[in-house]
Amino acid sequence: GKIVDLTKLQLICMVGEYDLFRLKEGLPAEVRVDALKGLKLQGKVERIPKFAKAGTGAQDAASGAAAQFEVVISL
Repeated sequence: GKIVDLTKLQLICMVGEYDLFRLKEGLPAEVRVDALKGLKLQGKVERIPKFAKAGTGAQDAASGAAAQFEVVISL
């Protein structure tokens, strides 16, 4: 993921199509950072897209890879 706005502190993370259907807006989220052992950030799911990220279409479908969606989590 990447941090997009330091005043709001949102995280954009890529979620596969199989996991996407288990998410809902407003659902609580816990984010762990590999570089900072023991740090757990609390947040909630802000936005779930309706369409997969561009570039995750026919090529990935042919290879059997799941489509990827950009989910926004506020921290």
